[in-house]
Amino acid sequence: MKDEQIIAEYTAVLQEIRLRLTSLNAVSNILQPSLSLNHEFYNLVLLDGLYSQLRKVCELIAIGIVVAQNTDDRKVARQVDGAYRADVIIKKTMRLNDRCFPRPIIIRDDRQGRSFGHEQPPVFTRDEFKELYLECDRHLHVGRLRLDGMQRKSANQNYIDYWSNRLEAGLATHVIELPGNDRGIFADMRGSEVRCATGDRIR
Repeated sequence: MKDEQIIAEYTAVLQEIRLRLTSLNAVSNILQPSLSLNHEFYNLVLLDGLYSQLRKVCELIAIGIVVAQNTDDRKVARQVDGAYRADVIIKKTMRLNDRCFPRPIIIRDDRQGRSFGHEQPPVFTRDEFKELYLECDRHLHVGRLRLDGMQRKSANQNYIDYWSNRLEAGLATHVIELPGNDRGIFADMRGSEVRCATGDRIR
């Protein structure tokens, strides 16, 4: 794909990620401590929905990585063809580029007024991303049937809040490596619109 197409597709992915994280945080903020059994179940239903949204954010991040790595030869697209699980997509993409994760950047201006993005460690490691996705995946089902009864995975609002805030902060200004290691997509999600542009990476 050409740079213009990559930018357009990556920007669209980031716009949806931001909308989902913003909505997720808004719902989480209205949850109140359970006052009754019915209220507790009400909260549980909302938390299950938040896990589902966080899972979708993981899948969108994985799709964004594929978009950035998908060169003209379509090698990446062939690697992940038919895959839908974010952890599987990441695993297959990393076979072609093990530095494909988005990295936060700190933007500073020099004396001439030029802006530079100084790269930080990745927003997450492969193992962290896989565990996050699998944890969300566990909440898509009512529970596991055992001989001694049903076992239900307990929901954890603090876990949801931690990861949604971590992803939101880490992706606010970031760079994602393009094939070849010397260029990247620089993204800024802080304003009213998501802005992306390709450029040379500082080493």
